[in-house]
Amino acid sequence: MYFKIIVPPLLAGLIAFSTTVYFEVDLQVNQSNNVSSIGGFLCLIAITMLVLILASLAILVKIENTNLIKIMKQSGHYKDLLITLFFGCILQSLCILIGFRLIFFSILDQLFFCILVCAEVAAVCSFLQIGRKLWLVLTNLNSD
Repeated sequence: MYFKIIVPPLLAGLIAFSTTVYFEVDLQVNQSNNVSSIGGFLCLIAITMLVLILASLAILVKIENTNLIKIMKQSGHYKDLLITLFFGCILQSLCILIGFRLIFFSILDQLFFCILVCAEVAAVCSFLQIGRKLWLVLTNLNSD
């Protein structure tokens, strides 16, 4: 039912995963300090994107009583937008958990690196999808 929301980010993530596996990306990270700093960096990016998604949800709540949102609710686009926001929050939370795992355990093997790339690419694609939908909402918003 929500095929167009979930599949594009996951497909991009799987393409990144298979590319990483196919080219056998050589990891030059052996020291635990480097792995922890990579994990901290990824956590910082994911937390920033998660906060931006939650801020966009707050904007949607603020413009709840406008005519555009009422029309979107009737046509089903509002529910589609909320599901996109929820899926984006899930992907960003997954990236935060992966970053915490890197910070605390400081182990980065080939398979985990491929999963990391897959999750990060899927989260960024979902974030871009959310940005596109919110751009459409905010540009079509008229003062009532």
